[in-house]
Amino acid sequence: MTSRETIAAVIPVKNVAHFIKPTMDSLTWCDEVIIVDMFSSDDTKKICTSYENCKFLERESFIYDNVNYGIDNAESKWILRLDSDEVVTEELKNEILEKVISGTSQFDGYEAQSNLYFFGQLLRYGFGRNNWRTTIFKKGIARYEAKSEHEEMKREGTWGRLDHRYDHFTNPSISMWVNKINYYSDRDLDRWDPEKDPDKMTFPKMLYRTLRWFQRFYIYPGMSYRDGKWGLVVSLIAAGGLLLEYLKQWEKQEHLKDDPNIEPIHPNTPQYINRQKK
Repeated sequence: MTSRETIAAVIPVKNVAHFIKPTMDSLTWCDEVIIVDMFSSDDTKKICTSYENCKFLERESFIYDNVNYGIDNAESKWILRLDSDEVVTEELKNEILEKVISGTSQFDGYEAQSNLYFFGQLLRYGFGRNNWRTTIFKKGIARYEAKSEHEEMKREGTWGRLDHRYDHFTNPSISMWVNKINYYSDRDLDRWDPEKDPDKMTFPKMLYRTLRWFQRFYIYPGMSYRDGKWGLVVSLIAAGGLLLEYLKQWEKQEHLKDDPNIEPIHPNTPQYINRQKK
């Protein structure tokens, strides 16, 4: 058997028992599959640890910070960055074996694209168009700043691109996507300090940015309209998610104001207690 360099897949997870198995099945060729779990309450741990190459870690933190933690705990030379709803195709696996970890690679890392499925529909435009992502790299070459729930990895070295794609089965239902939008926007809000951000949210600004984003995504350059009704559904929900994040920032700004006219959000808040004393 020809010797090759080692590779570790790093995957952040939480309560993914209902869809993690195809991902794990596609990674049996990896030397390590490092799962960083945010203390799942379902059978995630049982399923993942049934694979011999799984290293199961538990840690409560932001998703990208957990990815960095998984990278730090890898012993392999190469890191394959995946999510729990992503599956390495046989074509991509063979390309990685031949081009990346064979010992002949001229690059420090590679980008790859995904076959992107929303609600079980393959999207070729919008999010599905030119969706290159940092996918595989030598340990120490790339990591997240972990300042946002949606950010690119900071990276060094020389980079190439892979010819084949992985399958990304994201958001199988509208409800699941709405739940994700709410979760991610809350996590970003936890780290956002309106007193340090000069970009204050106003209604004209929120509406303009949301409509402008929709125009660029749905019409041009995203051309999501070419995916038919599914492209419209995805565009509307994504734009709504952006507006929701802006509204949450606006809400946080309002509650930091020293304004006696702001309504209390709960009977235990100072606004309500002080009002009862008057």
